[in-house]
Amino acid sequence: MPLTAEDLDAIADLVARRIANNPNIRGPAGPPGPPGHAEHGGAMIDTRWRIEEFGLFEPDLQVDDRHPSGDLITVGHDTIYRNVDAFIKRIKDAIALKGHEVVRDNLHMCLRGHASRWWTFELSDLDKAAIRTDVSPDLVQWTGRLLTRFRPRLAQATHENNALTFRISDVRSGK
Repeated sequence: MPLTAEDLDAIADLVARRIANNPNIRGPAGPPGPPGHAEHGGAMIDTRWRIEEFGLFEPDLQVDDRHPSGDLITVGHDTIYRNVDAFIKRIKDAIALKGHEVVRDNLHMCLRGHASRWWTFELSDLDKAAIRTDVSPDLVQWTGRLLTRFRPRLAQATHENNALTFRISDVRSGK
């Protein structure tokens, strides 16, 4: 006598329950899932690193017709940070989204200009080791060294502030 669809569903449910309740029936674990996701606070987060999503840090980028003034600019698809404080805020945002390990292991790829030279030639092996093994949730090794090297000195910041002027036309144009 042929089985009905309901009979087949009942048999399938019974087999599935027995397999789920009997660990001896299960085979070995399969291969890991696709890379790029991790568990974070009960939710899956995307841990893939995309420089175009994160941005670049180029503190010495010249202001010209292709690169407007500002601490944070967009050129084509790239977001470029000239200001170290703005870049560190971006680091903290990325840590919240991707986790500190992902940010720590990929941040060096976002350095351009003087920042890239600093990472490659100025930073000692001991400092790089401290940065690469930093387990602090805020990446204090990275952020502390970036601030020390790229935050303007007080005299320079004071001079720039004193030289800064705003006109009514600047306010009207949204500057």
